[in-house]
Amino acid sequence: TIGNNLTCWYNVKTSILGSVIENTTLDNCTNSTFNVANDGDYILNIYVNNSFGTFDSDSTSFTVSTSSSDTVVVSGGGGGSSTTIITTNGTTKLSVGSIQNLIVEPKAVKRISLSTKNTGTAFLNDCKVKGEGGYSSWISSEELKDLSAGEEYDFSFELNVPEVIEAGKYILTLSLTCQEISELSSFTAEIIEKMLILDIINVEGELEDEIKITYSLESFFDIEQVVELEFLLFDSNNEEIAEVNDVRLISANSKQEFDVLIPIDSSLQGDLSLLVNLNSETYSTFIQEDIVLGSLITGLVFFEDFGGSDSIITGILILAFIGFSVFIIIRIYKHKKKIKKKRKGKKKKSLI
Repeated sequence: TIGNNLTCWYNVKTSILGSVIENTTLDNCTNSTFNVANDGDYILNIYVNNSFGTFDSDSTSFTVSTSSSDTVVVSGGGGGSSTTIITTNGTTKLSVGSIQNLIVEPKAVKRISLSTKNTGTAFLNDCKVKGEGGYSSWISSEELKDLSAGEEYDFSFELNVPEVIEAGKYILTLSLTCQEISELSSFTAEIIEKMLILDIINVEGELEDEIKITYSLESFFDIEQVVELEFLLFDSNNEEIAEVNDVRLISANSKQEFDVLIPIDSSLQGDLSLLVNLNSETYSTFIQEDIVLGSLITGLVFFEDFGGSDSIITGILILAFIGFSVFIIIRIYKHKKKIKKKRKGKKKKSLI
């Protein structure tokens, strides 16, 4: 650096711009040294300005490797200059964590995380979770990510259990596959038979400050069961706004319908989420559905099961009724107008 009243500073970041060394002043703008904790790919940024407001900067990339003897020459630079650095090729290593065994029902969808770490010194590109083996179709993931040396990351994927599947234990294998390397992980999914089926039949406004939920319970047990249910309403911010508990006695091998009322704020509107937890002496499950809360002309609150066939049919019937009412009103209006016109014509004729 050349000039008067100069100020110089630098920082170091990872290849994905994570901070390693924050802005650090270079005393008297002289040469300096620094250390990094791990092998990997880095970027050095250096800045300089003077008291007159003149400013300039430069950047370069470099790789640190302490486990390989191979070397390559990498060029980098910015701000009108270039730098050549001797770096070392990294080793390619990848570790994946274990997944706990699961107990799931047919048609279940579970979101699962897979912990990973790039334990080598080379950069890994386009890493993704994939299903392997005979049950690979059960595993799905759209997430794609690069991993720098030493980086840890939790990849997310979905387990989709088929609707028609025999009860039993299934060993599932998946891989974390990058362009340079892949590693496998396995876990067991135990499929259990559905012994109690909970189904939301209808959700509708009962009064301005409460809603009625009609639901059914179907039991496949050979004995009657005491079932405890917890109904929870959440707003669009996933904050709980209402909670009601219900206890039912359901007969063996039967299907029964029930109603429950949930008090709400009369001013509540918008997208909501309904979560129902079910527990009996020998079984537990839950369901979650989205509902939309709106306001009718009468001021009463109504709900519609988002995407449900019953709500679609109800909506069509309501629209048909409104259309028919408008049609009748128009016919009555035209009929009265016609009669009035005839009366005026007779009156004029009598005057003549």
